[in-house]
Amino acid sequence: MSTTKKNTAGLILVRGKSYTHSNVKDDKVDTTTYTLHSFAPDSVSVEWELNETFQATFTAADDGSAAFQALLVQNQVNVDGQWYVIKQITPDYSGGITTFSVTATHVVYEVLQSSRIYHATEMRWLDADNHLQNPTAKEGRTEKEIDPSELQDKTNESDDATTDSTVSNDNSTINNDQQTTVVSVSELLKSFFPSGKIGEQITYEIHGDFSPVAIALNQDLQAADVIDLIKTNWTSAIIMPDNFKLNIYSDTEFYKHNGNRIDYLHDTSEMQLSYDTTNLTNAARLIGASYNDASSGNVSGITTAQNGDWGPAIRNAASMMNVSISDSQVELIKSVIQHESRGDEKAINNWDSNAAKGTPSKGLL
Repeated sequence: MSTTKKNTAGLILVRGKSYTHSNVKDDKVDTTTYTLHSFAPDSVSVEWELNETFQATFTAADDGSAAFQALLVQNQVNVDGQWYVIKQITPDYSGGITTFSVTATHVVYEVLQSSRIYHATEMRWLDADNHLQNPTAKEGRTEKEIDPSELQDKTNESDDATTDSTVSNDNSTINNDQQTTVVSVSELLKSFFPSGKIGEQITYEIHGDFSPVAIALNQDLQAADVIDLIKTNWTSAIIMPDNFKLNIYSDTEFYKHNGNRIDYLHDTSEMQLSYDTTNLTNAARLIGASYNDASSGNVSGITTAQNGDWGPAIRNAASMMNVSISDSQVELIKSVIQHESRGDEKAINNWDSNAAKGTPSKGLL
């Protein structure tokens, strides 16, 4: 399942890559957030493919602004409310105008590719700029701290084992001497990310229930490989990044009815909704108050016109029905009486459609 949204951004923000570690200082890194005004609205596109892709593309012209100058590989952009990391920039200098075509990957996917785990312990490691990453992983070791002979010893041990069999899993090799543990998705993530975070910034949340499965936990993996374990062992799981948070849904939780929501499960670049009220009818049913005197069938008080005035009888009827009535309402009812029967409670209408049916209207109203 995939979807592409065109022209989705009313605002694009740009900022330099930032290091959240307190022990990292670099005055050359500009973490200021700028608003990019020179992007072409019709060039903005956000592509999402189930458990595979989440990226944004757009084209911007060089307007001399700091925002445009900040369009550099590995800097971050915010498109349609989500943060992405710039991975590709293609310049175009035709027509005397410089434009950049930008492709950016969602920040969660970027962190998943860059975070590494050594035997289920988050590693400390140096990036290309020699900045220390994941300093809170005190039990881990940097790549430079790992003795290559250790890895060779592991290989030799595997070769000398009674059963010589390995299973290749992307960048790692799982030996038969690895022990498997029956774990849930939550337990799997806690094993590889005991701090509750992936890297230094990405949190995660699990939505729905997942049955436990047996998985080897003592593997050397990238964070992305851990997520691949989830996708492989729980095939119905849906990975949905939301800024610096990774949501993992069961299919029943992801597709459940939330009200006022449309899920279109096909590839589409455009969707249009229309509204039609042609056949919409507003109707009201009016139900008047009722009077019930179980103790007597007699009606007390004034029930006839007083010197040709039906006002006192109308007020008495309202009182018996426990209904409050204003002077203007009394006058309105009196005018209807005058129109219908001219005040004659014995009047009979012998000319309308009811009379034609044999049920003529009788009385004041």
